[in-house]
Amino acid sequence: MEYAKREEMLDFIIDNAKAEEDVIERYLGDTPSGRGNGNRTVTLGLRDETRSLVTSVAPLMSHDQVHVDIPPGLRVVAERGALREVVSNLLMNAMKYSPLASPIEVTAALVSKEVRVTVRNAGAIAKSDLERIFDKGYRAESGVGEQGFGLGLGIVRELVTGMGGRIWAESMQGSTTLNFTLAAAPTMMDALPLFPFQRPALTRKTQSRT
Repeated sequence: MEYAKREEMLDFIIDNAKAEEDVIERYLGDTPSGRGNGNRTVTLGLRDETRSLVTSVAPLMSHDQVHVDIPPGLRVVAERGALREVVSNLLMNAMKYSPLASPIEVTAALVSKEVRVTVRNAGAIAKSDLERIFDKGYRAESGVGEQGFGLGLGIVRELVTGMGGRIWAESMQGSTTLNFTLAAAPTMMDALPLFPFQRPALTRKTQSRT
């Protein structure tokens, strides 16, 4: 590995470790600032946030390994730091459990009032592992890619549920998908008051006969 590449990876690992420590302290810790008190949910453009994150993890990925397909106007209600940690760790997990340099897809869609985000990678996870990957401290033994860095999916689940979402895994036909949901940001149409439809009253002018 080239020296510059090693330096870039080392910088990422150090920065990522500091960010994760901050996330655990603010969102999952038992301190007064933890357990939800530190969360500040805002409206975020999901595509821009995801693309920015993919750029930041690029040192650990092969060239153009991650493909992002998210509609430009899709917005979610989330805490920026927690959202970035969730997506970052799902990408690290996908890299670890897929063939080297194989593509990883990140997609999102609006489903009712939620946004469903999906991270898909080649390589299936055993059913026995699939049912336990969100247990705290659990690591599946079928990783075939690089060694992962991250919080672990158990803490990722706590971050997602802390933002009011859900997370689950699916594995079939040689691929694995990790899905999570977040509340969709209200649109201008959602803010408009709803009134029952009323047919305009028809008036008829009468003319007096002379």
